[in-house]
Amino acid sequence: MNGSPLPKGLRIGSLLTLLTGLFVFAVALYFLVSFYLGLAHPSEPWRSGQFSPVAYTLDDIEACDTTVATDFVLAQHIELANVMNTGIMVALITIFGLRRRQRWAWYTLLAIFLWVGLNDAIALRRARQPLVPLIPEAIGLTGLFIARRSIFGGG
Repeated sequence: MNGSPLPKGLRIGSLLTLLTGLFVFAVALYFLVSFYLGLAHPSEPWRSGQFSPVAYTLDDIEACDTTVATDFVLAQHIELANVMNTGIMVALITIFGLRRRQRWAWYTLLAIFLWVGLNDAIALRRARQPLVPLIPEAIGLTGLFIARRSIFGGG
């Protein structure tokens, strides 16, 4: 934009989508640190991927099946990098697209929130885990709804 202030709806909405991206990044960073701590201490309860330790250790998985242990570590490593990337992309799309009233940014953020958030929520529900992904999804979708008028006209 040319230096003019953002409309209130876009300012609030983009702040919510930005916070969503930063929240997702921060949670994934926490899990990544837990992941590396788990690798460094494989005989301690595994912490990566949840907020409290579980009853098994990486050594327990290794003792059960070395291939499963290798795949488990590989999957979590890739997963955490992708979640961090998603959080950063949401923040960048918000800053360089949504705040500039770009429709593509609005639609892209909508697709990210619905695709990633609902996918994760379904997976966690099947695993009988808390539906934590619904928190940033709800915040992000609320932000998009608030910003909608400024992006598509009428505000």
